[in-house]
Amino acid sequence: MRPRHAEKSSQIGHGQIGSQNLKAYVCCYSYRWKMENQAWEELIQRLIRQGILRSPRVIKALRRVSRGSFLPERAKSYVAVDSPLPIGFGQTISAPLS
Repeated sequence: MRPRHAEKSSQIGHGQIGSQNLKAYVCCYSYRWKMENQAWEELIQRLIRQGILRSPRVIKALRRVSRGSFLPERAKSYVAVDSPLPIGFGQTISAPLS
């Protein structure tokens, strides 16, 4: 017979993750979020160096709201790619330069 706590699980997304795996899931998700934000900041820095981003207000806005906030899960790893990305229903989100 399994211990009672082993039967508990947390619902995340569409799947079930056992309580023992929840910590690993959160760690992995946090790492991915950190890497996406790092890539986004690197893109901003590159656009500043290239003279494309000059307005402090635009730079501040880009730092506050990452493009990843508007991407579906399957596209989040491409947050800092400088090109349009599909967001579903035949639509795209513009490249950061646009």
